[in-house]
Amino acid sequence: MMIKKKMWNKYFQIDPLTAPIVLEAFQKYDEGMTMKEIVDYLKLKGLRTKKNGEISINSLTRMLHNRRYIGEYKFQDIITPDSRLRHRHDNQLCN
Repeated sequence: MMIKKKMWNKYFQIDPLTAPIVLEAFQKYDEGMTMKEIVDYLKLKGLRTKKNGEISINSLTRMLHNRRYIGEYKFQDIITPDSRLRHRHDNQLCN
């Protein structure tokens, strides 16, 4: 199972297959689990990166620090709290 964001109608959608596991990773981090423990847990669950690579501490760190997972989109110095919106200035999808 790979971490992925699905596109539908030009907007990113939650992937119902991986979303529960990604949520668990955030919860376990919040509960104080170490990065290594979370990586080992995700590997047991069969989670892989979007390029089908093995989950590592680096990929987990990127995921946990990716503001898109909490719905934020940043373009230049503007932070949009709802990433489902298209940014008018860049004329590209907010993701």
